[in-house]
Amino acid sequence: MKKLLFVILVFTTLSSIQAINTNLTNEEREWLAKHQIISIAPDPDFPPIEWFDENGIYQGISSEFMDLISRDLGIHFEVVHCNNWDEVLQKARDRKVDMLPAAAQTPQRAEYMDFSSPHLIFPGVIITRNNFPEIKTTEQLQGKKIVVVSGYVWQDFLSIYQPDIEIIPVKTLLDGLRDISTGVQDVMIATLPVAIYYIEQEGILNLRVSGETGYFTKLSILTRKDWPILGTIIQKSLSNIPADKKKEINRKWITLDRKSIFSNKQFWIILILILVFSLVGFIIILLFNRILKQQVKKQTIELSISEQKYRTLTETSSDVVFALDTKGIFTYISSAFEKVTGYQSKQFLGCSFTKMLAPEYIETTIDNFNRGIEGEKIPLYEVEFLHKNGIRIPAELNVSSLFDNEGKVVGRLAVARDITERKKVEKEILEKSIQLEKQFKISEKQRIATTVLLQDLNKTTENLKTEIIGHNKSEEKLKARMIELEIFNDATVDRELKINELRKEINKLLKKMDKKEKYKIIT
Repeated sequence: MKKLLFVILVFTTLSSIQAINTNLTNEEREWLAKHQIISIAPDPDFPPIEWFDENGIYQGISSEFMDLISRDLGIHFEVVHCNNWDEVLQKARDRKVDMLPAAAQTPQRAEYMDFSSPHLIFPGVIITRNNFPEIKTTEQLQGKKIVVVSGYVWQDFLSIYQPDIEIIPVKTLLDGLRDISTGVQDVMIATLPVAIYYIEQEGILNLRVSGETGYFTKLSILTRKDWPILGTIIQKSLSNIPADKKKEINRKWITLDRKSIFSNKQFWIILILILVFSLVGFIIILLFNRILKQQVKKQTIELSISEQKYRTLTETSSDVVFALDTKGIFTYISSAFEKVTGYQSKQFLGCSFTKMLAPEYIETTIDNFNRGIEGEKIPLYEVEFLHKNGIRIPAELNVSSLFDNEGKVVGRLAVARDITERKKVEKEILEKSIQLEKQFKISEKQRIATTVLLQDLNKTTENLKTEIIGHNKSEEKLKARMIELEIFNDATVDRELKINELRKEINKLLKKMDKKEKYKIIT
């Protein structure tokens, strides 16, 4: 019973194969019976000929040819996914795939693959930017940067027939079109329907077909060279496809008429995105301008308040505050200037600072100014201003640099303090010190004289002791010496009191200058 079932199964299988394709020989039918699964590797980026969609499904003209052949032969094609065309060719060389659905015939590929008769024939075209000089033939490619997809037939054709042309290979046709569109490269050689498909689908509107190469890509079904019987089988099945059916498939996937830009879905997507981004950008700019105006207004108010405070501070100060530019010209002078010099501030604005200095101070002050502009820190120093009535006003200057927002020195700011009273006090201290020094010298002389007198008195006293007590002459002599000593002592006491008074006066003057007292007074 089992043998009968097996015979029926084999007969049914052979009958179905014969019903599908009556052109095959018995050997070919037997081979197919043993090879029901044939692996194929399509080009992943070759629309509309063949490619994988976003879901990884095999699409395009070749996919429909493969469906027809699969049904005709009663076999299954296992689709192998590759990342690019170079990987497809490498798998074919390594016998990791059995068949390529659509590939051009080249001497290199003939070493490891057999070819069917071409079932798809397309011209190679020259793609350029719209504003690029027109190139009609390959003879005009010399000196241009030419892009082709790595491993495509155009690379082989140009390498063989025009080896002097510089070829720049890219991984995908879309990469090449983008390089041409953005001006990175000059020209691309591509298969016409594939180039048109990508240009329309991607909305690359600045490209055109400038000319033809004179070469055609004749796409065949490539089969393993070590399986010649597979090539024969595929050729017979391909020949069984009616010409009308082939035209129907081509018309379904290929249109060479340029569609209106408004019928391009991607165009509308890009346009909407541009409008949305433009609107968002416009709103952001409006908000930014509003915030910026508020910040400017706030800073203007703060600056105005700060300036008012600054002017109030400088205008109410007894010190003269003035600003100079980098050339030493007055740009601001406070109102205290008139009280100190007798001149109005406006009389000196726009003038050099040297105009108000006594002649002997001009050179050193200019030197200090220049060193300050160069960044050196200048300590306090004294000058003399010329008053309107001709007198000189001693002043102490405290000067610092003015900087802009970038930290560059744009001038100098000075505070000038009238030190006339201080100079008077210093003069009085000097005079009192001189008087004190004289009193010290006089006191020292008196001290020496007193010492001598005391020594003399002691000597006289000792001498008198040896004389006869009660002699009138000796008593008179002793009295005279004692009177002389008493007068001298009174004068010394008066001198010490006067020295003490001078010390007190000097201490008062130093206290007036906010300085520490110099002398300790003993009462």
